[in-house]
Amino acid sequence: RDWSSDVCSSDLCGVVCALGGDATEVSRGLEDARRGFSPVSDRIAGRTVMAGAVQTELPEAPAAARQWDCRNNRLMLASLTQIRPAISAAIGRYGADPIAVVLGTSTGEIDDGEIALRQIRQNGSWPSDFDYPRQEIGNLASFAAAALGTTGPAYTVATACSSSAKVFASARRLIRSGMADAAIVGGADTLCRMTMTGFAALDAVSSSVCNPFSRNRDGITIGEGSSAFLLSTEPSDAEVLGIGESSDAHHTTAPEPSGAGARAAMGYALKDAGLR
Repeated sequence: RDWSSDVCSSDLCGVVCALGGDATEVSRGLEDARRGFSPVSDRIAGRTVMAGAVQTELPEAPAAARQWDCRNNRLMLASLTQIRPAISAAIGRYGADPIAVVLGTSTGEIDDGEIALRQIRQNGSWPSDFDYPRQEIGNLASFAAAALGTTGPAYTVATACSSSAKVFASARRLIRSGMADAAIVGGADTLCRMTMTGFAALDAVSSSVCNPFSRNRDGITIGEGSSAFLLSTEPSDAEVLGIGESSDAHHTTAPEPSGAGARAAMGYALKDAGLR
């Protein structure tokens, strides 16, 4: 195999979600068929629904990234910390400049703004510690780059549910173009009222726990979490072989009924990978 022509992912994966605080805990949770959902009532007025809230203690933001300190970014840091040895090795091999950071999010720290808005409505003043830049959706990558000490291209992808999948495509382009030798990719999203209420308004939230692929399914169950990977051209057990992207623009929330958009994306990915 000509490894120099492929973009591979590190065999290390950082992950935090309602099932656990690292890949081992999450794997055990899956093997045990354990559910990480719990009832939530304070985020959807008049309703109690199930949600996947992270219970793991999150690390504090380092001084270099403290200006963007918030729960969403700490959630990302928890995953990045798990692959820190691989990132440090990449910095030692390539230097800090050729390491890109491309991360996805759709919520950022919206919850911070929601808390501030409630206080303003209640007593007419902003919280003393409220800082608007903390909830700017683009600061996730800036935070991670500052925390890790990388100085290469760093930006955040925010394309709703596809955000943390698109980062792989973006990072691979950076590597193939020569703008980066390696890329830190992944994403983070935290529970907030806007997401919970928004999906509820679309009648998309399950009345109990989501039951995918069942004739009895009645919606999704919202969760929060983060994951992180290191992409490079080094040999690895996992590879990014092909990527496909499409947009059928059929409806605000519903895909084209025949599945043309999904079929096109999968076809592009197989063609890109050279697979039948």
